[in-house]
Amino acid sequence: MLKYLTVNRLFRYMSIIKLIIVVGDYDLSSSFYKASMIKITYFFILLFSTVVCAQDLTIMSGGSISMETGAQLYINGVELQPSINYAFEGPNEVTSTVTPVNNPKSVSKVMEWSNPVESYMGMVYFKYENVDLNELEEADLGLSIKDLQSEWIIMDSNLDVESKRVGFDFADPTHITAITATRKQTLGTSSIQDAGIQIFPNPTTSTITINYGNEINVEVYNLLGNTLFYTTNKVVDLSNLSSGTYLIKITDVETSNAIYRKILKR
Repeated sequence: MLKYLTVNRLFRYMSIIKLIIVVGDYDLSSSFYKASMIKITYFFILLFSTVVCAQDLTIMSGGSISMETGAQLYINGVELQPSINYAFEGPNEVTSTVTPVNNPKSVSKVMEWSNPVESYMGMVYFKYENVDLNELEEADLGLSIKDLQSEWIIMDSNLDVESKRVGFDFADPTHITAITATRKQTLGTSSIQDAGIQIFPNPTTSTITINYGNEINVEVYNLLGNTLFYTTNKVVDLSNLSSGTYLIKITDVETSNAIYRKILKR
């Protein structure tokens, strides 16, 4: 009876719209809105449009959270809105640390998964507060994810200063092990001011041209973090790649500074 009372308590505080299935032990170390310190065991079907976990989250072994397209999962400052039906499988722990990333420099808040979020598609938002800025200029912030190779990738994200969040829509399957907000990288202030950098056309059906004054190295990645190929040419042939979103890393040979850009291949 206690288990069912716990579920009923959840229903009192949340709107019943979308389908979420919880299997196994699902340990919430914080709250769903007003319902606090809840542990759900065995099998329940819960119908919510939004799930809010104000602190860290643990999904026990054998447990999962399944979300329909358009549902929202908010975990201690990270909001996930999958564009396809998606399941977060246990065991997994989502924890917030106050150890910033050094390269590239990040805010003091970093969200980490003990096991990767695999093949995720949809919106990801990262929320920060003024106390998290770590001496960074708010206008310079961009969303960064850590891939399976433990490399931080700065996304060509959107910044909402009023809501204090950065977001990016992952149109292709992406693996994520951590999320934070970092300073957007450039190829050096003086080089940008003197020569600038242009990439066109974007979207493209075949090649892109990188207009930049210095010699460069170019690496092309998929959103899983895998390196697809490397070139020193400023005209990059993408014709052999499938349609989708890719990242290119452009490195100035002289200064070794680098910048990431998102490319849409049609």
